[in-house]
Amino acid sequence: MPTKAELLSENNALKAENATLREQVMVDPLTGLYSRRYLEERLRATQNEAQRQKHTDVFVVFVDVDHFKMLNDRHGHKMGDIVLAGIAERIKKAVRATDIAARYGGEEIVILGRGEGQVVAERVRAAVAEEAIAGVAVTVSVGLSYFNPNAMSDTMTATISRADAAMYSAKRIGRNRVAVAS
Repeated sequence: MPTKAELLSENNALKAENATLREQVMVDPLTGLYSRRYLEERLRATQNEAQRQKHTDVFVVFVDVDHFKMLNDRHGHKMGDIVLAGIAERIKKAVRATDIAARYGGEEIVILGRGEGQVVAERVRAAVAEEAIAGVAVTVSVGLSYFNPNAMSDTMTATISRADAAMYSAKRIGRNRVAVAS
């Protein structure tokens, strides 16, 4: 029969392992940004809180790397990974501690926050374009949308869709810019 000290030690080891596993689920290994799974948890919680408290300043920023397929084709996927990790580092520095920046898929990054989304979106765009990453000039197109807690039909999923559509609008009008969903 294990002693109390052995049980306590085993319990502590299990807690540490669970914390490590939670971290692995929450964080994208390539970029160090939050994972899409974690983002989806936060989106649900944020929607519920915004509807309860009538927060009208909840925003979603949708970021997509311009010409990423061409970058991978020209420089290889390893360089694409290096550039994506570099972009993530710049985004981490450009967002506030209260914002949630997550890898959404491929080279797409979503930022969830409250306040002046236009300022955050422009700061992210400028931070990425500021200088080359590993010798590769790179820019992003950014879409911004606000969640409307007063519209019962609005959801965070719809807010992301509007931000995504705005991002495609930014690409159509010239890339390396921010477009706001109407």
